[in-house]
Amino acid sequence: MLFGDKKLYARARQAKLGKSDLSGPLEDLRLWVNSQYSINVIYVVYDFIDIGPHKDRPRLNLIIETTQDYEQVHKDIFTLKPNIKGSILNKFSRIVAESDSPSNYNTENVHLISDNFSQEAMGRAAEQFLLKESRGVIKSYPEANIWDISGLSTQIVVFYQKEKEITQCQKNGRSAAIYQRCYEAVKGYDEFDYICPENFTLKFDSKENVDKNYNGSMFYYWR
Repeated sequence: MLFGDKKLYARARQAKLGKSDLSGPLEDLRLWVNSQYSINVIYVVYDFIDIGPHKDRPRLNLIIETTQDYEQVHKDIFTLKPNIKGSILNKFSRIVAESDSPSNYNTENVHLISDNFSQEAMGRAAEQFLLKESRGVIKSYPEANIWDISGLSTQIVVFYQKEKEITQCQKNGRSAAIYQRCYEAVKGYDEFDYICPENFTLKFDSKENVDKNYNGSMFYYWR
């Protein structure tokens, strides 16, 4: 999976930048999927599951560029449409059988998965914002009484100290100003220009809520 895998993201990023190329059956499959379903798969990984009850099962991972393309071939966030999954696996078997080195790939019982490259890229932009810019935002709005700014993947949450401050800052315009400041800061780390107002996720919460409903633990909050 792409999420949290720095090495795999780096390989996919290089492919997105046009600085690395696939070859052989994996490239043939990538081109076929893109043509067949009018989407953009930027990278394909063939490896084996290394842990668990399915250890050593061959695995094929299609790294799809955008959320729109990802949703086009999925019936839900995790599951490829069965007819598309079957078609891709059948095509992979045929491509490998017709290749110069069919013994390099096991096409029996392949586990097909996919990743959303743009989602991970946006998550990394949000992560850079949290590391480098969030404290500056807090300091810039002392009157807003911000406790913390935290996040997970593409989600960012600005925590006020008290619940009542969520309503107060919405009414006096401080939340709108903070939202725009955060958006512009995150956008500065958006290498591939994926982030827009429609997919930027920021909400407001409070330390009071964390203390009351999550035992004061951010671990429980994000779990």
